[in-house]
Amino acid sequence: MSTRSCQQEDTPLDARAQHTHLAKQAWRRWAKATRARLPLAAYSKQLCDILASATPAADAEHVLAYLPTAYELDITPLLTQWQQQGKQVYITRTWPTHKRLTVHLFEPDALELHRYGYWQPPAHARSIDPACLQLALVPGLCFDVQGQRLGYGAGYFDRLLTLCDALTIGITCQALLIRQVPHEATDIAMHYLATEHGVMRCFMRCC
Repeated sequence: MSTRSCQQEDTPLDARAQHTHLAKQAWRRWAKATRARLPLAAYSKQLCDILASATPAADAEHVLAYLPTAYELDITPLLTQWQQQGKQVYITRTWPTHKRLTVHLFEPDALELHRYGYWQPPAHARSIDPACLQLALVPGLCFDVQGQRLGYGAGYFDRLLTLCDALTIGITCQALLIRQVPHEATDIAMHYLATEHGVMRCFMRCC
């Protein structure tokens, strides 16, 4: 009896999933190397100025944002500005054991440092229902013009975004927009993209 006949062959779906996984790994390496060469501080300031008056953000009263790592665009000054304007601004807390994010009111004086180098609400902070969110600013390694996003691989933001009906804005640099991000059915596409050059609506997206 041939030992080959005892082995399970890859199905077409398995092969496609493996190809997508490998393609994502390659794009993550490229994106990190490209990002390391960019003037993120200058781009962050330009991006904050753009988002401050961007149409998608103007009418949203409940906004989900993020606090950056040292390698991401920093939109923190914009969050304080929005709070002063009366918007309710929220950020996430990461729960690695459960592979999920919870949503909390942004309180700059009540944060703790995550081991990966970004600030987040403490474990005892009261969480809110993501269903109240009207707008979400979502970081990523790179995006394409269809709004597909390449994150870090754990799927945290994708799972969170299924719990709300918020407009989404992918936050990135112009140099990190690529022709097509490899994606799967569980990946959530953005409605808009924002770079240091401006805000654009994603096309070929079913709304």
